[in-house]
Amino acid sequence: IAGGWSPGTFYAGAACGVLYGTDNGQRVVTMNNGLPPLTVNAVALAATSTDLYAGTAGGGVFRYTKSATATPVTVVEYYNQALDHYFITWVPAEQANLDAGKTPTRWTRTGYTFNAYTIAQAGTSPVCRYYIPPTLGDSHFFGRGVQECKATGQSNPSFTLEADDFMQLFLPAAGVCPAGTINVYRVFSNRPDANHRYMTDKAVRAQMVARGWLVEGDGPDAVVMCAPQ
Repeated sequence: IAGGWSPGTFYAGAACGVLYGTDNGQRVVTMNNGLPPLTVNAVALAATSTDLYAGTAGGGVFRYTKSATATPVTVVEYYNQALDHYFITWVPAEQANLDAGKTPTRWTRTGYTFNAYTIAQAGTSPVCRYYIPPTLGDSHFFGRGVQECKATGQSNPSFTLEADDFMQLFLPAAGVCPAGTINVYRVFSNRPDANHRYMTDKAVRAQMVARGWLVEGDGPDAVVMCAPQ
C-alpha cells in the first residue's frame, strides 16, 4: 500500500511478515508485533485509516492499529553575533548551556522555533546533524533524510557526524508538505565559514536572501523539510 498513513510511506506483505517503508523507501523495517513467522500475502488499510490488516498464509488475518503520535519537542534557534552564525537544537542540556553562556562566544535566542519528533513516526524521516570543523565554518549542518545525510558525509569527509537521527521531520513531495505540517526553509551563508539557517517564516528567509544567503529546497517554494504543527 503506497502512501499508507502518511505520504512517503508504504506497507507490503513479505515472507518475513509486514514491511513498513519510510522516506519513499529509503528505510524499510518489519512491523510484526504479535505476528507469528508467517508469510503475508496481502495488506489492506481500513477506510478509517486507523487499522491495517495483514492476510497470512494459513494463519488468518491480523490487525494493526495506528499508535498514538508522540508529543513533538520544540526546536529553538540561537544566534551568535560574533560569528554571524545560527544554530538550532531541541536538546534541553544544550539549550541550558547556551542560555547560561557556557560557550566561548555568546549565543542568544532569536525567538524563532518549530516542532519536531525525537523518535520516528509514520511518514517521518531522520534529520542528521554534522559538525563542520573550524577550518570550514565551525558550525553545524542538519541534513534531511537518509539520502542527503549519506551524501553529505561522502562529499565532506572532514565533517563529523554527531547524530544520524538527531530529530524526525517530514519530507515534502514535489515541494509540498503533507497536511498537518508547516514548511521549513533552509538558507546557506555562501561564505568560507559555512553556516545554514532553518526557519518557517518566508519573510525571514527573504531578509536572509537580501543579505546574500542562498535558498535551498524543493519545488516552487523551495521547501526543505516539514515540521509538525
